[in-house]
Amino acid sequence: MQLDDTTFLHRFARRELGPETFDHRGSVEQALEQRLIALNREIAQLHAQRRLVLGLLGGNHPAERNGTVGVDQWVRMLEEAGIDEAGRHRWHQAFERDAPAAHHQFLASLGLDEERIAEIRRLASP
Repeated sequence: MQLDDTTFLHRFARRELGPETFDHRGSVEQALEQRLIALNREIAQLHAQRRLVLGLLGGNHPAERNGTVGVDQWVRMLEEAGIDEAGRHRWHQAFERDAPAAHHQFLASLGLDEERIAEIRRLASP
């Protein structure tokens, strides 16, 4: 039996929120947002574990060259391109203003935890 998207989302929301708090009017979006936050937190924890393991293995390990860019490397590249701290701040402001969800995802992809992401987004908000 194939479920349509709406049925799947309602079942997902019911499972995530629990039947006693499930409400069709907005809970699907709420459940998805909560799950996205949880996934970003898990990803940040995995990134931190990965950095720790790579650090224990020593620098320039082949696993470091798998396409993942961390905060330090990102900042170095921006600095090499002539973007100073004030420029990076303006960049974060524009990113937060124009695409807040994508900004959040980008910061999480760098391995930042939710607390640090929230701080950067708060500083980038007008």
